Amino acid sequence: MNLLPQWERARYQLLDSLAARSMGGTNAYVHMISRVEEVLQRERSRTAINRISRALDLDPRDSRQIYRQCLASEAREEADSARLLVSGQPIAEAVEATPPFSPVDGPCIYITLHWGSPMITFLYLRSVLGIPVRLIGRPLDKANPLPPGKMRWGQRKVEWMEALTGETFIPDDGAGALQARTELLEGRSIFASVDVPAQPTSRSRVIDLFGEPIRIASGLLRLAALTKVPLVPILGHSCGQKIHVAHEEPIPAAREQELAESIGIWLRKILARQPDQWWLWPFVHVEKP
Repeated sequence: MNLLPQWERARYQLLDSLAARSMGGTNAYVHMISRVEEVLQRERSRTAINRISRALDLDPRDSRQIYRQCLASEAREEADSARLLVSGQPIAEAVEATPPFSPVDGPCIYITLHWGSPMITFLYLRSVLGIPVRLIGRPLDKANPLPPGKMRWGQRKVEWMEALTGETFIPDDGAGALQARTELLEGRSIFASVDVPAQPTSRSRVIDLFGEPIRIASGLLRLAALTKVPLVPILGHSCGQKIHVAHEEPIPAAREQELAESIGIWLRKILARQPDQWWLWPFVHVEKP
């Protein structure tokens, strides 16, 4: 019997009834989600655990624990967002930057990963620091394969984020690429994830994931190469009562392939240091020989 449809409905109902109510509710939600997802998505869990073991040369038991934390990381991003949405707590009170954030001079592309708290990191840049930055994201439309429960939550979350920032998202399609290019040329910045697995019909580049070649969408890299703006790595993750945001030195403007290599270096560094925040271990697209 396939329990996933019923579980998906229950999972996103719990965001309001449990996770959004308190920090204790958030912790309970995160614990429950990570355990149930591991059991119901056995093939996905197996793929992730094997990949983590190969990448980091770990015992499968240690890799399983890392993957559980990855599931918990994604659930906590949902729970933190739900709690902030319901409570109305200002983002400035929920986030701290260590070290203090230093905006770059001129437009740039802030790059993040499906790691920790990417959307709250964006809200920090836009609604707390007031940086003129737009987010690129996949539209939540009929072409998006998200389950209904997750789709409804995603749409509600997008409405909340757009209300906080006063800006709509830029779609990750051809029209969106032109819009993003205009933003950069007019002196504003862009925020986007660079670890998006490439679709069969999309532009892509191969990067090295600890010896395993994986394909990522390269539209963002092409945009950076064409507009000659730097990439600024930035990540946030929930730790205790706060979401901690940290950025690194900008990656200078370069050709698309050079930028892809720099992204690979950054990704490997982050995953070697803190692999238990990355949600995409089971989802990467491997380049076949």
